[in-house]
This record gives sequence, C-alpha cells and structure tokens, in this order.
Amino acid sequence: MLRGAIAPCTGAGFVVSDIATRGLDPGEGAGRGTVVVRLELLGTGDAELLRADLAELDGVLAVNVDRPDDAE
Repeated sequence: MLRGAIAPCTGAGFVVSDIATRGLDPGEGAGRGTVVVRLELLGTGDAELLRADLAELDGVLAVNVDRPDDAE
C-alpha cells in the first residue's frame, strides 16, 4: 500500500522527504490494521490534484494536504 501511495507522488513532480506511520487503535474509530501514513513532500506539483489521485487508491480512507503557509 505504501509503495502505491509514493508512486503517484513522485509521478506528480514531488520528492518524498519524510515518511511517518502510526497504527490506530480500534478505539480511535478505525478498523483493525488501520495505519496513518504521513508523507512530507517537496516540489512544485499540483497538490490538490495529487490529493484527489491518492484518495482514489484502494484502501485509502482519507487524504489531507497541509502546506507550510497554512500554519500562518
């Protein structure tokens, strides 16, 4: 699954600079074996288009895009 998420990122003109994973407990409202994957990407690709592409992958429950300028 992780490789399937990375390939569209690099294909869209981004470089994966960091990957973090965290398993969710069933008490967090997730099914057994659900994992949160955080990808830090660098590049000038279209983040919204990439978000939509990733959301279409089998097994993906949600995709969020956070930009550095969103924190301001």
